[in-house]
Amino acid sequence: MTTIEIYREQVREAILLRNGKPILNGSAEHAAVIVQEIFQNARHSVKLLSNRLDGDCYARPTVRNAAKTFLAGSTSKVQILVEAGLWDDGAAYNWSAHPLIEDLRKFATGDNPRLEMRRVPKNWCEAYDYNFMILDDYGYRFEADRSRAAAVGAFLPAAENKGSVKNLEEIFDKLWTHS
Repeated sequence: MTTIEIYREQVREAILLRNGKPILNGSAEHAAVIVQEIFQNARHSVKLLSNRLDGDCYARPTVRNAAKTFLAGSTSKVQILVEAGLWDDGAAYNWSAHPLIEDLRKFATGDNPRLEMRRVPKNWCEAYDYNFMILDDYGYRFEADRSRAAAVGAFLPAAENKGSVKNLEEIFDKLWTHS
């Protein structure tokens, strides 16, 4: 087994066991594994706060396929917040050409879109440095510094107080409201 295959097995085990044990992530390749596994294991929702949907992670076919498979479910939903104001002042970036968004765009239509995406205002982005992704109501991947792929992931037991996930959801929902 390669080191990335071993890492993938550790992530899968952490999600399946939901024991809260932290999973460290130090590269874009590790990030892609966690993101793919989050999409593959989500049942209802995925919320993502990202600086730019870095192609080294989000443009990988494995991540895109996992996201499409998740959104094919009738009750699944993905909400994406991008901090484009930090690097795209004129809002000129063509998000529909981003590989992930291009693949998921068909889920953003209709009366009940399963994909929604918003841009966080620059002044809000400047108030914090982190990025994160939330899996349903029990898991997350958290980057303390949005400029680096280094992160920690955790998948909490059903019976445990999920305060850390709830805190991230509150932050996300507040940013969503103001975006």
